[in-house]
Amino acid sequence: MNNPSLKKRTLLYLGPKQFISDIESNFKEYNVFSTIDEIEVDRILDSVSIIIDACLEIKFDKNRLLLARNLLIYATASTGFTHIDHIHLAEQNITLISLKGKKEFLKGITPAAEHSWLLLMMCARKVKSAINDINNDIWERTRYPGKLIKGKTLGLIGVGRIGSWMAKYAEAFGMKCIGYDPCPIDVPKNVRLTPIEELVKEADFISLHVNYEKELDRFISKELINNFKRGSIFINTSRGELVDEDALAKAFLKGDIASIGIDVLTNEQEYKKSNLFKLSKKHDDIIITPHIAGYSPDVFPMVLQYICEQVKIEMDKLK
Repeated sequence: MNNPSLKKRTLLYLGPKQFISDIESNFKEYNVFSTIDEIEVDRILDSVSIIIDACLEIKFDKNRLLLARNLLIYATASTGFTHIDHIHLAEQNITLISLKGKKEFLKGITPAAEHSWLLLMMCARKVKSAINDINNDIWERTRYPGKLIKGKTLGLIGVGRIGSWMAKYAEAFGMKCIGYDPCPIDVPKNVRLTPIEELVKEADFISLHVNYEKELDRFISKELINNFKRGSIFINTSRGELVDEDALAKAFLKGDIASIGIDVLTNEQEYKKSNLFKLSKKHDDIIITPHIAGYSPDVFPMVLQYICEQVKIEMDKLK
């Protein structure tokens, strides 16, 4: 168990370098060390009291966290933390800070919703194929006919903060909205709630916006995927672990799913092993972005400052 003192004043910041000065100004009494190199991270962990993680690229499993013998606070600038062994943190009385549940702060943060809508639009209009044609000096406007969005049905799995933004965008585009949420609160008026089994059968577009919990592993199961409306489009900017990705890949290959737009994968540290990633190399109708939905330089300073303030609150408790 960690000794609750702040004698070793080293803070490890993992994130965009242009914001290091913001960390240093908030923690002037700390030696701020910044890197996203795993070897360097492991080398310095023994002296680290605080980690502020804004990159999410390094997996902090139990073995790595055991190196951080003086760690008191781990703060991640994300709502999810599948890259962290949070059970080990709890066992060692190390405070975990995240954006999960910070509804008041997050309600005006829209990058993840905007990126979700971007993926939906790119899949509907086969933008990846069109761009690849242009890059190969092909100009042919009828090769990749886009899917009309107006009048189609958007199925929202999770009608919380991001799902609600998606419902607003869908209304502006003339879409019908259905939604599933185990704990619906403040559901937009244009969303008709329905059981998830009915949602996947009815929706032309399915967009996933559920926070990951261990009991929700592969929540979008093989059985659900096999009941997707034929020719539907699937969007996921939540967490890869929520989806049976192998079943999703098989449904795509069979033609049951027309297109997939995702920003997340299971075990992103080894993304090249993913069947979806491998398929995306051969099929333009699978669009993958590298977990960038929640990141925007326009809002990141606000998020980082909020995390810093939460860290300071926890530091005061330890003194």
